[in-house]
Amino acid sequence: MGFPARAKWYAQSTNLSLRILTGITSLIALCVFGWANSSHDITDLGYYDLGGPMLSPVIAGTGYTLAWSIIAVCVELLSHKPIHHGVYVTFDLFAWTGLVATIVMYLLWMMPYLRGVAYDCKAGYRDCSGKTLADIEYFGTAVALVTMILYFWLFVRSCISTHKLRKEARLSRKESNDSRA
Repeated sequence: MGFPARAKWYAQSTNLSLRILTGITSLIALCVFGWANSSHDITDLGYYDLGGPMLSPVIAGTGYTLAWSIIAVCVELLSHKPIHHGVYVTFDLFAWTGLVATIVMYLLWMMPYLRGVAYDCKAGYRDCSGKTLADIEYFGTAVALVTMILYFWLFVRSCISTHKLRKEARLSRKESNDSRA
């Protein structure tokens, strides 16, 4: 099935630019939470994932958004054809809801620390205070929220585009049926 002419408001270059931006923000958040995860003293927590201590669920959400951004950009750039907007609707919805869920879960889990309870850093980390570590995680949360907003924007753009494609297809079917009659 070929793609009909695109509307003026929707351009493939805009879509690619937004996806590259979401990839960059996802990578920043992933790096920040990865570093924060490695610098926590997790001996008393007991949360483990893949054999190692796991602190932030946002790592899973940003990992998915980074992977989806890379896959979408690579497929569009290598195939020189746009991905159908219905695919974008599905995977952007997964990315957006995944980030919403993991950020909410993270903020609820970190509520005592947001009220002033100090973080514990690993022994041997110099210049690591609980305040510095908390500030770095707040920055990572802010970047993850920006990524979440960008994915919501991409989801809405894809929904509108899919609606317009369906409307155009319905009108063309109606015109072809009318011409036969």
